[in-house]
Amino acid sequence: MMHFHIASLRASLLALQGARMRRIAVTAAGLSILALPCTALPAALLQVQLPTQVELKRTQVLLGDVASITSTDLDLLRRVMALPLGHAPGIGRVMALPAQRIETWIKNRTGLRSDEIDWSGAQEITLSVPGQEVPGERIADVAASALRQHLHAQALKQQLQKPRIEIQSIAIPANLLLPREDLELSVRPLATTPLRNRMLVWVDVTANGQHVRTVPVHFSVGVFAQSAVATQGMVQGTTLQASDVVMKEIDLAKSSAAQTVSASQAVAQQLRKPLRTGEPITPENLRAMPAVARGEWARLVSASGSMTLESQVQVLQDGYVGQVVRVQARNASGSLNARVTGPGHLELQP
Repeated sequence: MMHFHIASLRASLLALQGARMRRIAVTAAGLSILALPCTALPAALLQVQLPTQVELKRTQVLLGDVASITSTDLDLLRRVMALPLGHAPGIGRVMALPAQRIETWIKNRTGLRSDEIDWSGAQEITLSVPGQEVPGERIADVAASALRQHLHAQALKQQLQKPRIEIQSIAIPANLLLPREDLELSVRPLATTPLRNRMLVWVDVTANGQHVRTVPVHFSVGVFAQSAVATQGMVQGTTLQASDVVMKEIDLAKSSAAQTVSASQAVAQQLRKPLRTGEPITPENLRAMPAVARGEWARLVSASGSMTLESQVQVLQDGYVGQVVRVQARNASGSLNARVTGPGHLELQP
């Protein structure tokens, strides 16, 4: 009996030792597996992060305008950032751009697979173009200022007496809704614009140096100045006397007169054309008194060698200094040619 119990105890100890050894082997095997080197997953070639909303600054939208993109491949990065997405929405409007559409676009244009692109951020981007309203009054003010400066410069150039300028916009332009960018309003040159009682000014609108719009602005114009006017109707050739003219303010924008003259400048001048009562007298209407006048007598000098002869002749036509006119000697039947040398003086021409 004793031997049986000893044998059973010995068998139990051997079994327990075997089980312990098997557990140690299994644990060692597990540690061996954990000790094997890990194989890392390949890194994405492109990382794209999408914001929830973007305010666009140009009409042609690129992917780089709406997403944060990184890559170690610089050529790939440049190509992806320059991918066109289309036109921006209208000013003051919004547009939704799903991330899925952007992913499809990238894969179609670059050939990348889905596992080569690492996405983060929003599932959809809200795109908008912020705008600013340019009041029509601002455009009209810019046009009016330029027109006033132009008219003042013309008044100084023409030496108008006591000029007074009045301008009034006929209609205020409509307000403009434009991108929120650096705007500039510039007026087209007015140097060749003739004076009228209705004048048109063109205003160019540029944003960041790019032409956006041209706006026409219409004005009612008055340019007033003191001018000599006729006190009565007079025919062509009339020599003006002090009683024939009076100084009066006229509106050159409504008159055919481009320039004015003073009363002192008009007196003793001859009219080139007839004038009506109240009509402005302009430099174009006047001519100086001729040095010799038709029907008057003048002194004629003729030279022959060292001999100089003088005689009285009748002038047959008006003449100014330097002109050649026909004259007739006293009791002569024919006429002679003589050059006008001064008031009442002539020189015989061969």
